[in-house]
Parts: sequence; C-alpha cells; structure tokens
Amino acid sequence: MVPSAAVAIAREARTRVRNQLLNNIQNDEIFNYNYVRYQDIQQAWSGPETIQSVFQFMLMPKHVELITKHLLRFLSILVYIRADDFLDGLPGSVLDQEGDLLYNDSELPFKGDQVPSFGGNDLRREFFDAQFVFTPVRQKFSPTCAWNTHKRSRSHYLSPRLYNISMTSADFHSK
Repeated sequence: MVPSAAVAIAREARTRVRNQLLNNIQNDEIFNYNYVRYQDIQQAWSGPETIQSVFQFMLMPKHVELITKHLLRFLSILVYIRADDFLDGLPGSVLDQEGDLLYNDSELPFKGDQVPSFGGNDLRREFFDAQFVFTPVRQKFSPTCAWNTHKRSRSHYLSPRLYNISMTSADFHSK
C-alpha cells in the first residue's frame, strides 16, 4: 500500500496539472468545440519531476521518456476527469510487467467499446466524452458543409462554424 503522504503529493501534482490544462482550454465558450493544444499539454507535464510526482514512484528514465512521448494526452484525460483511484495505481495501471505501455496516445480517440475499463461505466463514459478536449477532431470539407470524421458526441452533426459561409461560381473558377 502506498503511504498516504505519497498519495497526497500525487493528488496535489494532479491538481496543478489539471488547473494548468483548464487554464489552457481553447474555445471554452463554445460547447463541443473546446480543446487543449498539444503544446499546452506538454507544458502542463513539463519536467520529469511532474511525471514522477503524479506517479508517486521513482520511474526509470526510459519510462519517463515513454510516457512523455506516448501518453501525455491519455494521462491528461484521466487527470481532467479526476480518475484518482485509477491514477493512484500508477505506474502499474499504464505499464505492463515488462515496462511497456498498456495504452498509447496514437490510439485516441477511442470508440465507445474501446475505452479501457477504469473500474466503472461512469468513469469510462467521462473518459469517452473528455477525450475530444485533448484529441483534435479532423474535419472533411466540402463546398456546402463539413462533417466530422470522429464522433465528438453520441450523434453525427454538421459543423456550426460553417453556417455563415457563402460561395459563388467565381470561387470555383479555374485559372
């Protein structure tokens, strides 16, 4: 069992990371279009001492490098939704016995049935919804509308950002 002082230090470090992430949310006034830029995620986790504090244990430098390169979005989502019980199990909850990552940012965004079990459906649902704040949504554009290629909510929708766009035949004139 982890000593309670270490848990308190880890939770304090998570609060610092969460606050920095919250302060860097872009478009927070537009529902379903808010996001955190990757450079802001990196800044929130900057320095090996931040990762060490959140993990409560001394990690080998190769694990810090793996986490820094491949897990910052994933961990940011968990910190953002306050998945403290899962995070208290770090590093064992994200590294296997050989020290390889169990998850990877490149797998994001997860489809609903791909979200890992974090101990309950409520936390899985929160993770699913919050992952889009930390994972950009790619859009396909056509002359009339934009469709999101990833589900950002449980239904498909048109991008409201494009409602005021008008095009004429001159826009398609070839030179």
